[in-house]
Amino acid sequence: GKQASALQEAAQREETLRQANATVVALRANGEEALEASNEEVQKLVAAMVELEKQSRQQVSVLWEKNKELEEQAAMKQAQLAQRVADLEEKLKEQEQLLQKANIASVASLRRTY
Repeated sequence: GKQASALQEAAQREETLRQANATVVALRANGEEALEASNEEVQKLVAAMVELEKQSRQQVSVLWEKNKELEEQAAMKQAQLAQRVADLEEKLKEQEQLLQKANIASVASLRRTY
């Protein structure tokens, strides 16, 4: 009787141990799966971040090019305007000289008349 119940207890302990081991194995498998999944998620996020950084770098370089282009255009316009102002000033000087000559001539002709 005593031996039978001792054997029964031992068998029960063995069964409990077996179940506990099975649970540990299942939990470990679940944990590894979860870790793999989260690693994949992290890799996806990192890839997305790298892509975003690449895109923003491209956008920045496009804007930089556009800005350089606009600056060059502005510099050219400024140079053209400066040239036009210089031309107009030159014409104005010529006109003033012509007026002076005309004035001198008319004064001289007035003197001759009187």
